[in-house]
Amino acid sequence: MAGSNTKKGQIDSILLNPRNLSDTELINSYQEGDRLLVLHTYGGIGGNKQEFAPLGLFFGHFSFGLARVVREPLTQELRFKIGYAQVYTQNTTGIIAASLDWTNFVGDRQFGWLGSRPITDIVVKLDVFDEYNFDGLRRFPLNALAYQLDRMMARYRTGDGTGATFVGPANSCVQDSCQALYQAINMTLTEIEQNPQIKAWITANPQHPQTQRLQRLVTLNKAIEDQLITWQTRADWVDPYQSLIGTRLADSPVTTVVNALTSWRSLLPRLANDSLAEIFLNHGASLWLLQTYQVGGWDEDIEPIAPTKLWI
Repeated sequence: MAGSNTKKGQIDSILLNPRNLSDTELINSYQEGDRLLVLHTYGGIGGNKQEFAPLGLFFGHFSFGLARVVREPLTQELRFKIGYAQVYTQNTTGIIAASLDWTNFVGDRQFGWLGSRPITDIVVKLDVFDEYNFDGLRRFPLNALAYQLDRMMARYRTGDGTGATFVGPANSCVQDSCQALYQAINMTLTEIEQNPQIKAWITANPQHPQTQRLQRLVTLNKAIEDQLITWQTRADWVDPYQSLIGTRLADSPVTTVVNALTSWRSLLPRLANDSLAEIFLNHGASLWLLQTYQVGGWDEDIEPIAPTKLWI
């Protein structure tokens, strides 16, 4: 979103092609029914109606989502149907931690952010996230991610039973979304590793494309861990029930600070978003960037502010 203040009212659609496929071949690889990972970030509102953004710094918001390739009934063309898993604290705009469709969270003309904020959705097409079928035993990493995100959003809605959830340096939209990703991939790999039937299938089919794809998922998982975790795995990422969401700062400030430093690369929304996108790109993903900059109307009193990255 660099220079988003000069793109007010514009839309960008950018398809990154690391495998150097022809345009036709790459676009045709998106098939009806495909289910894909989404990285979502939004920036701030500047101008005469500027929200709180000291020195022009606005850290923004991050979430994961899932996109499905569907056929538009009017045009019969393929499009992305995007839904977000918003790990969010409840707020005065009526947003809650829940699965929210693009048409509501972004596109709604009364409540959506489309006309107010700069938004980037990165649709990630990477085959290691596709379904694995080991002779009828199926595992789908994106299902595991949806499960972990559903659980995290439920915890945010209830505050783990305390009735309230507060964000902080160790718990936020980006930190806890990344925790869900970390747990989802490891849950998938653990289920495969501990299932004797699946292990026997892998042993009997070492050169099978699916076995090779699984090995690339292991490699990707290691790259994500190396990026998100500085020197040791956060205890609450391994066992999230060790402490309550939104109470860590009051109960144990030292633990909160240590956890934040341990996973500092997932502390800022833009930093985590760009880091994950780079990892996926380096592992062969096609990335389709869908960017909007306060579109759907023209308000002279607002300007888009790109989310601050602050590389350290």
